[in-house]
Amino acid sequence: MRRIQKWGIALAAITAGTQLNTTEACTRVVYQGKDNTVLTARSMDWKEDTRSNLWIFPRGMKRNGEIGKNPLEWTSKYGSVVASAYDICSTDGMNEKGLAVSVLKLDGKPTHQRTGKPQITTTAALRLMLDKAANVDEALALLEKYDMNSSMETANFHFLLSDADGKNVVLEYTIDDMTVIDTNYVANHYLAPKMHGLGHAYDRFAVLDSAVKFKKSIFTPFEAMSLLSLVSQPETEDATSMTQWSVVYNLHDLTAQVAIRRNYDKLFNFTLADLSGKAKI
Repeated sequence: MRRIQKWGIALAAITAGTQLNTTEACTRVVYQGKDNTVLTARSMDWKEDTRSNLWIFPRGMKRNGEIGKNPLEWTSKYGSVVASAYDICSTDGMNEKGLAVSVLKLDGKPTHQRTGKPQITTTAALRLMLDKAANVDEALALLEKYDMNSSMETANFHFLLSDADGKNVVLEYTIDDMTVIDTNYVANHYLAPKMHGLGHAYDRFAVLDSAVKFKKSIFTPFEAMSLLSLVSQPETEDATSMTQWSVVYNLHDLTAQVAIRRNYDKLFNFTLADLSGKAKI
């Protein structure tokens, strides 16, 4: 924790003048590590205790899209490690091909596409991408086949997708259209120009922006977790959000390092050990 605090102090100096507010939802950023390793870091922020879990899913699992009278069904092609809230709502994960996907909450009208394509929800779409796509391009092509439906009736969501080749995009449903933005960090406001920045968490986004530009997107796993600690949100009586977990995925060696409820003294390490999707803890 002392090392993380020390690095956090250095980052705080870089981002001096930025006042963080405890606002609902999350932060996600992608870095390049040693030998061009791709690292993705994400904090999950929410007010209630989400009873979070980290799940290991092997190949060959029967899955479904959980919507409508005839829910979409598929069989997983790739194994993955997936973080979830409330045991069922998939929020981020990485598969055995080095594809990582995170979903982050947005303000505004929830997406409910009705173009005649099969229906899918936000969190089921995350699982579908990790189950069946090997990279960002495949994941985007996969989602073009479905009508998206927000998993909440009071909010919308966007995705940040990253792969082992270093491609990173944010996918937003902007007034029901798919919009892809080339970027490697995001918080909780729209990036698509047509949405005029609708949302919140500009303060955390400013911290990411300063740190990524200062480091030229080159971070070690330790520095990545340290940055997440800097933008983490404590639990207070008047806070609208608190950090449930922080995770750093390595898309090359297929490892995940997790801190629970801002306890950066105790980091849990997971490995997708083989192509069956089994894990070593």
